[in-house]
Order: sequence, then C-alpha cells, then structure tokens
Amino acid sequence: MKKLYVSMIALAMSAQVVAQGPQQPPAQVVVSEVIETELNQEITVTGRVVSPNATQAVAEVTGRVVYSAQIGELVPKGEMVYQIDTEVLELRYTEQKALVQRAKLQTEYYQKEHDRLKTLGTAANVSANALDESAYRLGVAKQDLTIANARLAMIADEIERARYIAPHTLVVSERMVKTGEFVNRGQAVVAMHNPHQVELLFELPIVWRHKVITGDQYKLSTAAGHELDVTVSHVVAAANERSQTFQVKAQLAQNQHAVLALNEIVSVVAVLPVTDESVAIPRDAVVLRQGGTFVYQIDEAEGVAKQVPVQLGKGTEEYVSFKGELTPGAKVAIRGAERLRDGQKVVIKG
Repeated sequence: MKKLYVSMIALAMSAQVVAQGPQQPPAQVVVSEVIETELNQEITVTGRVVSPNATQAVAEVTGRVVYSAQIGELVPKGEMVYQIDTEVLELRYTEQKALVQRAKLQTEYYQKEHDRLKTLGTAANVSANALDESAYRLGVAKQDLTIANARLAMIADEIERARYIAPHTLVVSERMVKTGEFVNRGQAVVAMHNPHQVELLFELPIVWRHKVITGDQYKLSTAAGHELDVTVSHVVAAANERSQTFQVKAQLAQNQHAVLALNEIVSVVAVLPVTDESVAIPRDAVVLRQGGTFVYQIDEAEGVAKQVPVQLGKGTEEYVSFKGELTPGAKVAIRGAERLRDGQKVVIKG
C-alpha cells in the first residue's frame, strides 16, 4: 500500500512538470531610444538648370544677316553678336543728309530775306503782307529742317540697331538665322545666356508650401555624379493648376556653374520638416496587432518588456511621432519585438 502511495505521488509530480513544460529562456532584443526632435523628410525631385538672363537677340531692322556668332561661341561684353547688312540704310542716310543740307540752305536764305525786309520796313514801302509772307516761308523752312534732321537721326539709329552688341559676357546657345539669310524686324536671330549666372528651378508638392523658406539649403546631384549645395532664393507663391506643385528657385555656390549645362536635368534632395519639436519612436519599434498598435518598453534593470499602446502621428522613414506613455530616453525594442509578450523577460543584444 505504501509503495502504491509513493508511486502515485511521483506520477502526479511528473504530470505537473509535463504540464508546466520547460522554462523559456529570456528573449533577445535590440533596443533604441525614444527621442525628442524635429522630424524631417527627404524628398527627391527633378530640377532644371536655367539662366536668369537667358535672352533672344531679335532683329530690330529688316535685312540680310552678314554676320552671326556661332553656337557655343563665347562673346565678351562689348563685342558684336550679329550684324545685318546696312548698305541700303547707308544710302538712305547719305540721301537724307543731303536733304538736311538743302533744308538748311533754304532756312538760311529765308532768314536773310526776312531780315532784309524787316530792315527796309516802311522806308521801302514794304507791306505788312509781304513781311507776314516772308515770316511764313521762314517758319516752314525751319520746320522742314527739323523734320529732315529727325529723319536723319532715325536712319542713323536703324544703322546702329543693325548690329547687336553683347551687354555682358554671353554664350550663343542657338542660331535661328544663318549668315546670308534674310530677317524681318522682330525675328529672333540667336539665343544667348550668361554662362557665369545659372540657377536651379524645381517644383515641390503644394503641401510643403509653408515649409520652404528663402535660405534653405538642399543637395543637387547630376547624371555625371557631381553633388552640389544650392540655396533657395525665391519661392513662387502660386501653384500649378494641374500638378498642384509650386516653383522654387535656388542659387548655386560661387564657381559651381562650371559643372552644369543650361537646361540640364538634375536631381534635388529637399529636406523638409514634417513636424515641429516632438517625441518620436523608431518605426522598427512599432508592433501592429489586432488589439491595436504597441511598442515594447524595455526595463533594463529588471530585464522585462512592457507593452505600451501608442497612437502614431506623422513621421519619416526612420522615426514617427506618437501619443503614448513614453518619455524621451526610454528604451524600446526595435528587433525581436514581434514575438514579445507583456511582462516577458528579455536580454539586450549589442
């Protein structure tokens, strides 16, 4: 009987051990800290290199182009960009100059005649009508001289406008008219830009309109592998109706224009603030379950994981703001959290 009783106790103890199972070892986790920071987001957009003073030299007179700078040619300030034939204009100038001289001679003749009649006056029985007629002829002659001089000046101006002088150093980027071709007034001859003054033009989503300010610095990268810093110079306060984006202009640092070409397409990395100063957790710490969204706070002294419910806000690829019972500096599990339970023993790796 005594043997039977001992056997029953041993069997019960074995069953209890089997029911409890082997004790699980502490879970291994990697931890990170809850931080207080301003969350920023990187946005990569396409930009274009433009020239703030790119222009087209337009023909201001009609005629045949006798000279035009070549594409890619650097034209220093004060040098000629194009020249239109002025042969006909010069002939007109010579003709008008002769007409001015004739009008001048007529004016001098009528002036002398009028002065003579005034001197003779009543002594020579010069009638008032004769004096009035003399004054009239003199007045008309003076007006004719003024008109002739004005027309001469206009022709001289046309001759001057038949050539275009570079107002500053320019590079010819396009020739619309070749040497020997005929152009009409108002027709573009060449397109030019200043190679030493280029800027960047790109667009950002309208949701960032109030996050971009003058002076912000972004990164620019080219297809050739160049990486440059650019500074926002202008923010256009108008959105594109279709794309719902707004334009931003940025200036390059001095001497960086040499590695860029006009109209070159580049990539712009804009770092924009997502939130103001706020408490944030690593995205890798977030555990999504049917019961809600949690993170596991790790008590380093006790080696225990505590499940903390959180409500997520705005964030970046690495961090996200939240509402919950966590303070800056608290340790949270970012590796191994998926298999944790509330109150489970843990060992911190690394």
